[in-house]
Amino acid sequence: MKSLFKILLILLLSSLLFSACSTLAYQGDAKTEGYQHFKEKHNLKAIHKVIMKTGEEEGWRMTEFKYNSILGEKVLDDGTKSVTINFTKESLILLPEDEDLEESLIEALDK
Repeated sequence: MKSLFKILLILLLSSLLFSACSTLAYQGDAKTEGYQHFKEKHNLKAIHKVIMKTGEEEGWRMTEFKYNSILGEKVLDDGTKSVTINFTKESLILLPEDEDLEESLIEALDK
């Protein structure tokens, strides 16, 4: 009888612990947290169009690579610079990172 009581007590406490941990609200992914406005304002075609237009205005030659990926190339005094822009409704990722272009894109998407 004592062992049954101990097992029930352990079972009850562990179920309370697991259920309490699972009720915490999702805080969002740190990488995409700043881009949550994409979901509400744009679809993929609109995001694609804004990225192409903004990149060209910033002096980049923009080339469509996939439906959600764009290659950008810019000629500098000492060579060329290239970046791959991957985007979804929730995120925008530039590889390698280019802060100036990323700021311009976010600013344009916020309009």
